[in-house]
Amino acid sequence: MLDVNVNGTFLVTSLISSAMKAQEPKLLDVKFPAHGTTRGAIVNLASVSSFISVPSMVQYTTSKHAALGISKTAAIDNVAHNIRVNCVCPAWTDTPMVQRAMEVVPGLEQSFLAGVPMGRLAQLEEVANAVIFLCSPKSSFMIGSSLIMDRGMSLACKT
Repeated sequence: MLDVNVNGTFLVTSLISSAMKAQEPKLLDVKFPAHGTTRGAIVNLASVSSFISVPSMVQYTTSKHAALGISKTAAIDNVAHNIRVNCVCPAWTDTPMVQRAMEVVPGLEQSFLAGVPMGRLAQLEEVANAVIFLCSPKSSFMIGSSLIMDRGMSLACKT
């Protein structure tokens, strides 16, 4: 888990940053030239667990805190190169891995949903839409942002 979430995030962000620095900057949005130029946008994946702690999940929570820290540091390191770095931080998302976990662990789905005021898991396309937004010119003034996508979970967290 630490290898993928920490080392993977660090290595991919570093390599992509280097490749983007070698690119020629392009106008971010032809309709709004005052928004400046860009060499690209990087969006890392953290978690709502970057902000709240969940009992018995120290490795996961640690790895997601690190992913957020990597993203924020990369954002400040890359801003002078016109590279924007941001992070999406979803709560439980309806993926095959989460589905398998809910099948194996009795009561896990109810536990997930009990802490979410909207009462459902995120859908993959909802997370993808946030990534697309952060890569688009519509988020041109955002760097080092942590977009929490938790349907109110962190608002109602009782940990």
